[in-house]
Amino acid sequence: VLSPLLPNIIENVGLTPGQAGFALTLMWGFTALTQFPGGQISDELTRKTVIVLSILCMLVGFGVLMSARLYLQILLGAIIIGFGTGFFPPAAYALISDLFNNRRGRAVGIYLSSFNFGGVAASILAIGALAIGTWRFAFPPVLIVLLAVAFLMHYWNREPYIFSKTNLEVVDTARGIAGPGKLRSII
Repeated sequence: VLSPLLPNIIENVGLTPGQAGFALTLMWGFTALTQFPGGQISDELTRKTVIVLSILCMLVGFGVLMSARLYLQILLGAIIIGFGTGFFPPAAYALISDLFNNRRGRAVGIYLSSFNFGGVAASILAIGALAIGTWRFAFPPVLIVLLAVAFLMHYWNREPYIFSKTNLEVVDTARGIAGPGKLRSII
């Protein structure tokens, strides 16, 4: 929902296009940086723990962004959203793989199609928000959906929440990727 709203956010908060671009770069940068640890952490803890925490991060991030009056608040919201959107996909893919052992391809296909649907819905949401008010009107529905998904994940997923120190095994993972074998060829 951010991209179609960006011109209005720039105007309303008084940002330059460069500042807005930097905020989006931060968001996507943190998304990329947190995907590896998100997968590792979901393997060591539980999928439920990582998914619910990532959704809570997105809730907080979008809440900060929605209420932002200053550039630093925009940056903070973008970073928090980046953490949430980075931790979510690896845990979600792993959960789908766990749940749909015999039909993984179909389940992943449905999951990926939801991203396209989400993009269309976000554009419609942005247009609707701007038609009835300001760019800030687009975020309450996002917050409601995220809260509903977190609530449903909490109650439907029977896994326990586990909070403990995790070992990311960055060096071993890098060796596995860089070393000889099929994995390097696939990557």
